[in-house]
Amino acid sequence: MLKLRPPGIITITIVALLLRLVLASWAGLATDEANGVMIAVSGDWSDMLLHLKNDGNAPLFYALVKLIDHELGHGDRVVKALAVLLGTITVPFTYVIFRSILPRPLCLQLAWILASCPALIRYGTLVRPYALVSMISLASSYFCIKILTKDSSRYWILPYGLTTAL
Repeated sequence: MLKLRPPGIITITIVALLLRLVLASWAGLATDEANGVMIAVSGDWSDMLLHLKNDGNAPLFYALVKLIDHELGHGDRVVKALAVLLGTITVPFTYVIFRSILPRPLCLQLAWILASCPALIRYGTLVRPYALVSMISLASSYFCIKILTKDSSRYWILPYGLTTAL
């Protein structure tokens, strides 16, 4: 009898990417998405930071959009592809974080849930900082757990502080 192995994180990540590519709206940007892109690409870095005073989101996402726009050119599909990529990366990133504290089969189940969750697919395809914020929050929580672990190195404070500040 042929014994099949369950799919690994690479297969799950490919499925997550395909779902996001198929279900993303490629017909253009919504108003809030276009507003965010305009904040990122209008003017220089100081202009972007000035505009961010009126926006409640952290600047890291806008910096990524600005860099992508500069390197690959401006276009709805370029920034949408960035959003899809960030939404997809959430799946293996979460797997890696939880793999340090949970058994592999449970982490794979978690990855399947993240890969196929309709809300995560929807928000992971919007040109907004949702996927990036979830990864940064997860990393911050992970570093906090490392700090609070008995016999932990005090050097975990630096990455915790950095990810919390982002």
